[in-house]
Amino acid sequence: MTIDDLGTTGSDAVERTAKALHEAGLAEAYGFVIGSRVHDDRDNEESVRIWLRYGYQIGNHTFTHKGYDAVTTEFFEQDILANESVLQEFARAGDDWHWFRYPHLSEGDTSEKRRAIRQFLTNMPDGQNYRIAQVTVDFADWLFDTAYGRCVKQGRTDRVQRLKQIYLKKARGAFVEAKRVSLRLFGRTIPQIFLVHYGRFTAEVMPELLETLAASGARFVSLREAHSDPVLELDPGIALPSGENFLASHLLARYPPAESDAAPVHASTWKARVKGECPERTVHPDL
Repeated sequence: MTIDDLGTTGSDAVERTAKALHEAGLAEAYGFVIGSRVHDDRDNEESVRIWLRYGYQIGNHTFTHKGYDAVTTEFFEQDILANESVLQEFARAGDDWHWFRYPHLSEGDTSEKRRAIRQFLTNMPDGQNYRIAQVTVDFADWLFDTAYGRCVKQGRTDRVQRLKQIYLKKARGAFVEAKRVSLRLFGRTIPQIFLVHYGRFTAEVMPELLETLAASGARFVSLREAHSDPVLELDPGIALPSGENFLASHLLARYPPAESDAAPVHASTWKARVKGECPERTVHPDL
């Protein structure tokens, strides 16, 4: 279990998330830190401390969280290095914080940039090299937080429950699909690395999410244990500027869609449903 954007939400969402993980018996989870946001206020700082007090780990998500497709290699390298001072400030002795998660999962908009950062991560100036924390299971979980905030503000607990139903269905579907794709690509199921983002809704739904994954066959392991499978070190070797997870990247590399076969792009029905929950009421003043 990995969670992105630690240090951006304040302490309440992080504590509730960590508590749910702890009560479900997860010995390890990684939170990937955006260093530039940690010192925005004391509550963001406290959120990192709380995560660590629960015994969980932190990793590098760059200092500014700018996507590699939008910046130069030189900027991105410095953004990784700049985040290290924050990780060193909070990490406990013996913590393994040399795990790197690309913002937006984007490894760059060209093959040259992609290769350059991979070489940089394994040839760090101080010799403390990084491993890339892959993602095999993800969905646009961050969409739920705004809708959740509106529903809570309006006291629409019924709508919150509906948001949970949509979320859990997507999470379960993404997990099952990841197992199916890994079987297609590698002839077997592989360790799955799940990505969600910190937020109020993540904290609200985390107990049910963990129950849903367990009921779908999940047994939770450490990030290092997952990465002991050599498959997760394979490089798909393609540049995907928009960012894709590990399995999607390998699927596109092996089975590139023919331009003539490309289907029209349609808006996702479930995303539209989430965005439309608890719409703000517009009040028109009397003329």
